[in-house]
Amino acid sequence: MLASYGRFFFFCVLVGALLLSCPFISQRAAAQDDTWREAYPAWYEAEPPHSEEATGTNTYWHDPNLPWRNKGACYAFAPAEAGCPPLWMVQAEGLFLFRDPADSRPMAALGPSGPTVLGTNDFDSEFEGGIRATIGRALGDWYRLEATFMGGYSWNDTVAIRNLDPNGSGGNGNLFSPFTDFGNPAGVNGLDFNDFVSIRFGSQLSSVELNVRRRLLSRPGRWESSFLVGIRYVNLQESFGYRTTSTTPGPGTAGVDYTTQTDNEMVGAQLGFTTQFLVRPRLWIDFDMKGAILANGASMSYTLTQVDALGATSNFAGSDNRDRTTFLGELSLDMHYQFAPRWTFLVGYNAYWLTGVALAEDNFNTDINLLQLGPAQVAHKGEIVYHGPHIGLTWTY
Repeated sequence: MLASYGRFFFFCVLVGALLLSCPFISQRAAAQDDTWREAYPAWYEAEPPHSEEATGTNTYWHDPNLPWRNKGACYAFAPAEAGCPPLWMVQAEGLFLFRDPADSRPMAALGPSGPTVLGTNDFDSEFEGGIRATIGRALGDWYRLEATFMGGYSWNDTVAIRNLDPNGSGGNGNLFSPFTDFGNPAGVNGLDFNDFVSIRFGSQLSSVELNVRRRLLSRPGRWESSFLVGIRYVNLQESFGYRTTSTTPGPGTAGVDYTTQTDNEMVGAQLGFTTQFLVRPRLWIDFDMKGAILANGASMSYTLTQVDALGATSNFAGSDNRDRTTFLGELSLDMHYQFAPRWTFLVGYNAYWLTGVALAEDNFNTDINLLQLGPAQVAHKGEIVYHGPHIGLTWTY
């Protein structure tokens, strides 16, 4: 958990350092802005905005009604100061996310109360590629309607361990399970003394949001900002599996096959804030923050199969669902460069965090009696962070 939030804290520190350094980097640019303000006071906003008159070429948001803005300039390369606002914008990105759960769980110990030899931290949870697509339509000078889809993520991995050491029950295999607290106070045949243990997980994430963004009043030039309000839907589905085999005490092979699945259907309202810093003509930095409070329909189901040494099979199953409140936070830092009249390249880094969700590994229940006799109980207090880089293109018209 400390490692997960440590990486997230480091990302926040980098963002803060960059934002704090921007005014120093741009001192000469700010001085030039002051000179322009004194020389051309009519160019600076003093009245409420009126209807949009022309389309534009990039998403650096500013007042389109300044004297130097004109329809002809919007179809050529952007003016040296900032560019022109678009009527339509379409943005497509490749977004690579690392799944970073807050906790890890031990799944096999070598010997009773021995060292952990297999756990959820052994999963290979590398960056997974997905997409994020946004389409926006200007509603006058100061408003824009935006719809965004993010998805295509599917993390999965399987890890296993085998052991044939002599055990205390006269057989081979000395791997102990979490169902007996790893042999504390004693091992149990059919659950412990395993010669093979494997665990597997899968996770899928997707999000859809619809927002109205409003530009905030500010002088044109190096700094711009806007805020948004909207609705967001997030779906998080996960599965976790645990399987063992044991030849102790014999004569056949005993084992456990346990699978749990969770589903989080989340929808709610979100707020956001974006600040933009113009580094040089056609090059700017966006810093975006969003927060959402979501109603979460969290559900869990499981199946448990036990096979004893004589080959007899016992099957158990259960499910549960609860309604709870989930919080989603999002941070994004992007660099944009307009390389053609209607095309902008962007690259950056994203971080998302969810609290109050049902994660599959959190719903791995180690109470074997509760699994056999019920009732099933969904655990919905999980926390998880996703973070990673993105790269994309924006087309404006």
